[in-house]
Amino acid sequence: NSPLWILYYYGVIVFATHYFISQNLHVVTYNNIFAGFWIDPFKNSIISMTDVAIAAVLLIPLLILTLNESKPFRRIKQKSYMQKYTKAFVIAIFGCLLLIQVYTLSSSRVTVGSTHKIDQEAQAGWENNIFQVIDYLQGAENGNVFAMRAPAISFFTNRTNFDLFNSHVFEHAISELLSSKNSTTFKNSLLEMGVRYIIFPNEKSNLYQSVQNLTKRYQVLQTFSNNKDFEKVSFKDFNVYKFTPSVADRINLIDKNHIWKSFGQAELTQNVDNLTIRVDTNKKDILYNRGFLQTELNLTKPLLLSSNYKVETNVGNATYAIEIRESNSSKILFNSLLDNVSGNATDKTFILPTNINVDKPLEFRVYVTTQGVGYHALIINKLSILKT
Repeated sequence: NSPLWILYYYGVIVFATHYFISQNLHVVTYNNIFAGFWIDPFKNSIISMTDVAIAAVLLIPLLILTLNESKPFRRIKQKSYMQKYTKAFVIAIFGCLLLIQVYTLSSSRVTVGSTHKIDQEAQAGWENNIFQVIDYLQGAENGNVFAMRAPAISFFTNRTNFDLFNSHVFEHAISELLSSKNSTTFKNSLLEMGVRYIIFPNEKSNLYQSVQNLTKRYQVLQTFSNNKDFEKVSFKDFNVYKFTPSVADRINLIDKNHIWKSFGQAELTQNVDNLTIRVDTNKKDILYNRGFLQTELNLTKPLLLSSNYKVETNVGNATYAIEIRESNSSKILFNSLLDNVSGNATDKTFILPTNINVDKPLEFRVYVTTQGVGYHALIINKLSILKT
């Protein structure tokens, strides 16, 4: 019943509240019912020495007063006098702690909101932003998943998920897969397991260090990051590698069956391996130079557009972009800039919108838009359409 212990427990609550909120606290609900809090385990503690000093300033004087009050042989009047000081000090400290708590809550992002909003907040950060991947898989082809730290996939997509951090799955299924001696054996094992998608945290994720450590130990995992049978789709914290060993699942837009044409001051060179778009201009105006292809797609939606390109020469000002239109129409169905023009080869996969009609002729355009005098060369090593 000592005021010291009451104040101690209250102080713990206040500083715990401050700690949890600073640790990126999320409210978690299940079926719109409050279920608790999820705290990001990868955030460092931010209870600093300043916080410790504040706690010491508040609690040490009270500790001294309480010890003095409890000394033996102290006169009753002296004890009563000390108790008054102790109670006054407790009230003052309670007030300070209450102000700290109010300030911490009011300055944080924890607010009272609708259950729908709370569910969205919890869902967005749950399991390191895996719900972007889950949304993708819900509209993708059937197939099992080989993943790392993504157990929610099985629950929300009804797919078999061979998760690396499930000890039972690792022992009975994954350990044999990782012991593959070469990429061919590795891919054959994926086929036998019915695996269509490999899902690993990327360099933006707090879990990426685990991926690096695992790749060093099992070098066969490098297969899906540099092999033509795997198409990478990047999300906020995860990369999805779609395993497409069959050429029947894709359309190569730069092969001999697809002849590209030029517009503006673009010059095209097309061969078995690539498509090169060169622009040599002395015009000062903005020119929408491009290569274009009119074709039809015979694949079911939704679709991916997979590319590999590099800018070999970039003298002057130019921007690079890819676009899909309805043939002989001004309606744009998809467009995106081609970034990373530093001269390095870039792999990029786009999720195409569902409004692309695969039963009608389409026009694919690759722009080299210039403004002013310059010479530019864009080399496209891969441009293919495949199912998600």
